[in-house]
Amino acid sequence: MHCAPALLLALGLFAFSATNAADDYVFSYSTAPYVPLVDPIVVVTDEEFNGTYRYVPIGFYFDYWGDSNTIFTFNTHGYCAFGFAPNYGFYPFNVGLVGIGDSQVGYVQDLSGGPGHGILKVEWKHVGFYSYPSGEDHVSWQVWLYEGSNAVELHFGPSAIASGHYAGIFGSANGPQTEFIHPEGDGFYDLEGPADAPAAVYMPGENIFLQGYPGQGMVYRFMPTTSIGVAEVNGADQTMVLYPQPASTVLHVAHGDGSAISGRYTISDVAGHVVQHGRMSANGLDVSSLSVGTYILRTTEAGLTRQRRFVRAAR
Repeated sequence: MHCAPALLLALGLFAFSATNAADDYVFSYSTAPYVPLVDPIVVVTDEEFNGTYRYVPIGFYFDYWGDSNTIFTFNTHGYCAFGFAPNYGFYPFNVGLVGIGDSQVGYVQDLSGGPGHGILKVEWKHVGFYSYPSGEDHVSWQVWLYEGSNAVELHFGPSAIASGHYAGIFGSANGPQTEFIHPEGDGFYDLEGPADAPAAVYMPGENIFLQGYPGQGMVYRFMPTTSIGVAEVNGADQTMVLYPQPASTVLHVAHGDGSAISGRYTISDVAGHVVQHGRMSANGLDVSSLSVGTYILRTTEAGLTRQRRFVRAAR
């Protein structure tokens, strides 16, 4: 979909040029208790879910794809951007939302971490869908912006969406489209795969969607590579060892001391498409069904994302 503000949508400006490298951001997922905001500043009330834009102060300087901002912009349908005249931004989905009695959007500037560690938290609370306005289908989620690291997180709260309504709500029977877009439209990431273990694909050649909707407590994080160590970006982390190389049937994955790496994993081809995913196994990963070629393994363990290339060879 690659959605944008109304004017851009009306003009049909969906062209993107690949001027940004695919490793500008690293995507990871985790789980954490979902905590509704306490005494937020309410900027959208129940009757105001009509797609209009609102602006809130971030409270610190926040870099998004390298541009420094002090204003967070969003519309009531979940589209998020920056500044008073935004072009492109990000969203967990971008669909028509309606108030269902107690719906609201509010924010807090969490400065409890001290100077340099502020977090802007914006919450869409108990909102319904325009396609099914009875309120039976509803969601809550939050956007967190981190001072210093410039990370963006999507925190998913309680929800209830009938699977049979996915197509009418999201435009896909699989689930929502989640996008993270350069402010000038020069590049974007889409998420694909299971909602509880997705992978980010840089500028896919077609619309892709999540499978299912993220459960309560799911957290999606986009971290700029300038804010994290090389070990989390390009696979230079020598504490993750892959063998044998090349692999034909089983690929073993371990820390430098030989202990098994736990958590989730995804395997992508060089075009960024996820071809295999699941949980790590101490017995290694079965790669026998993969075509001969080069792949990228990403593991997520204790909040750390590691990435390394490997080659699948013929038997």
